[in-house]
Amino acid sequence: NEEDIVVREIEVVTEKKRNLLMHASGFPKRGPRAGTVAVFHDVTELRRVDAVRRDFVANASHELRTPLTAILGFAEALGQSTDVGGEDLSKHLGIIVRNAQRMSILIDDLLTLSRIESGLSTLEIRSMDPVRLVETIAADFVPRFEQAGIELRVHAGRTSACLADRHAFEQILSNLLSNAARYSNAGARVDVFVREADRFIEISVEDTGIGIPDRDLERIFERFYRVDAARSRALGSTGLGLSIVRHLVGAMGGSIRVESEVGRGSRFVFRLPADRTRG
Repeated sequence: NEEDIVVREIEVVTEKKRNLLMHASGFPKRGPRAGTVAVFHDVTELRRVDAVRRDFVANASHELRTPLTAILGFAEALGQSTDVGGEDLSKHLGIIVRNAQRMSILIDDLLTLSRIESGLSTLEIRSMDPVRLVETIAADFVPRFEQAGIELRVHAGRTSACLADRHAFEQILSNLLSNAARYSNAGARVDVFVREADRFIEISVEDTGIGIPDRDLERIFERFYRVDAARSRALGSTGLGLSIVRHLVGAMGGSIRVESEVGRGSRFVFRLPADRTRG
């Protein structure tokens, strides 16, 4: 039927793959066909967003299902047994509590990321001393690093103030320090540097840990992406921390990058605007 409109989606591969939605119809509507009109819409970004949303739902469901399965399993064991007590009872309850906490942290991270991406998270950008902030946050991590046998050092001279939201700054540095501890073994060292670079304050977290393979560097800031999934889950990682870091840094007008070498360690560097009106 010449009046029918044909709809097809086609994939065009040049330097980059593109998805085009085509609507085609013959003309004129009556009489001999003189030709065909085809209209193409580039739906590449739409398809990418759809894929990201599907992956996000699938990953979130998987991450929530894992601790939920453990909670249900051990709760059912307690409910069906009449002779669980003492050490076994404590063990079962401990597993339930740990997995409930894991779910709580994951949900908190999901809500945080959702608020940031939707623009509902309000940042209070103020002038603040980056050196004092870094030293304060690092001091809170000292007991954790000492327990893990990892040395933590801060290197900072005099810099300008930076423009940042205090809570966001704390969340960024805390995530980076947690990752450094998580992926470093006993005897490793973590150094935090604060320096002024052009119109920015640059904070770098450098570790001598296990490092990140080159193939993973481009995806390291994606939601739920883990280099070592088993180790990450065992150590309590939700897989959302670096994605939150990237969004928070961007929301404050900054940037972040990572350099790494397997077996030698990683270096995460984020920059925030300097406030030259204050010293």
